[in-house]
Amino acid sequence: MSGYYLCRTECAVRPFYIESIGRNIYSLEELCYYFSHYVYLIDESVVNVTLCRWIGTELGLVKLQNRLLRALERETYTEFLSPIFQECGYLDKQEFRLFQEQFTEILTEPEEVRRKMKADYLVEFGRYVIALREYEKITQQQKNGKMGMQFYAAVLENMAAAMHICLSLKKRRTACGILTK
Repeated sequence: MSGYYLCRTECAVRPFYIESIGRNIYSLEELCYYFSHYVYLIDESVVNVTLCRWIGTELGLVKLQNRLLRALERETYTEFLSPIFQECGYLDKQEFRLFQEQFTEILTEPEEVRRKMKADYLVEFGRYVIALREYEKITQQQKNGKMGMQFYAAVLENMAAAMHICLSLKKRRTACGILTK
């Protein structure tokens, strides 16, 4: 999966905004790139009715929109993602099978692990405030958590690093409003 991907589908005039990474998506291929490279960021903030409507109205893929809406009702991410990849042929059969295996494996991981990985990805994107919220949710669950102390120590370490960066940015400009509340 290296090189260039030509968009086989139409590009949208109005993009779909993915808040967690602060990016606009203009095509089905860009959406597939997001799904395949940022698996831990796939959640209800992206996989939702708004995305389905955007695919139908902005990309003109009404049949796909209807198929995705039915998949949403059944609440299965795998069933939701599959038609999107198939529509534009972003992954070949073997690549898609590997993606499905990886995604299925992720869904079996404990919630705390998935949240930590999501927060780590968010830090990479410079989305420190959102990442700090995810780390905070993990630390709040620590009492009930099934993870060992090393895991929670790693969470706190990453949280401290994100907070340090956020505070450093705040000194230069007020970029992280959550810390002043």
